[in-house]
Amino acid sequence: MFYTLDRTEDNNIAVLIDDDGRIYNVSANILSDTCSVGDVFVCKDGKYIFDAQETALRRARIAQKRNRFFSKIKNNKEDLL
Repeated sequence: MFYTLDRTEDNNIAVLIDDDGRIYNVSANILSDTCSVGDVFVCKDGKYIFDAQETALRRARIAQKRNRFFSKIKNNKEDLL
């Protein structure tokens, strides 16, 4: 199961969302100081470990979707002109 960092609250609570959409509030202290929103973690032995490979894959997929979306908007705008 993967957990994505959704946000931090009050500089002490990290809100993680698993692949099924369940929300987990954990102490931000147990995550890496360098983590950022969108980073993906796995839980092993009760510890959340940053997964660089899964994070990169998901960021690449999001970038592709974003590029396709804006490309469609650009093409539709040109069709209207």
